[in-house]
Amino acid sequence: MKKNNTTYGVIDIPAGTILCKMENGGDKDGKARYRFADTGKKTSSRLVALVTNETLMPDLYGAQWAHTDKGWVKAEDKITWYGSYKEASNALASVTNRKRKVLMTILIIVLAAGIGYLIYKYYKHYKMTTNGTTNDITIEPTIEPIIETVLPDEIPLD
Repeated sequence: MKKNNTTYGVIDIPAGTILCKMENGGDKDGKARYRFADTGKKTSSRLVALVTNETLMPDLYGAQWAHTDKGWVKAEDKITWYGSYKEASNALASVTNRKRKVLMTILIIVLAAGIGYLIYKYYKHYKMTTNGTTNDITIEPTIEPIIETVLPDEIPLD
């Protein structure tokens, strides 16, 4: 049975780090099979990731390089190593404030649901009190009786 000698770490690369690409070939003496060439680009934001000793690549001079979505970065002094995967995962969560982000997301969802519920209750109550009209006061016209004076057919002669 093969013993697993994988070590885990957290890489924290600041914004503005130079990105490189890997090219075939190397030095003039032919010792290197590959080299890291500058692309002229820099990272736009901070990169934080979980790495292992198997996912990093050393160059001819022993410096550690990590692969990101945008390219290779020199990560020699930006890695913190841990004894187990669980320790590294917890360290990554604390560096990225994952628990705080989850808590804030839940609080925002609850707040939005509460506001939505209050709006629903207000409009439901408003609709019931006004019977669908825009104002509460209804003005009904009143009909007053017409009083006619009755004139007799005969005119008295006195």
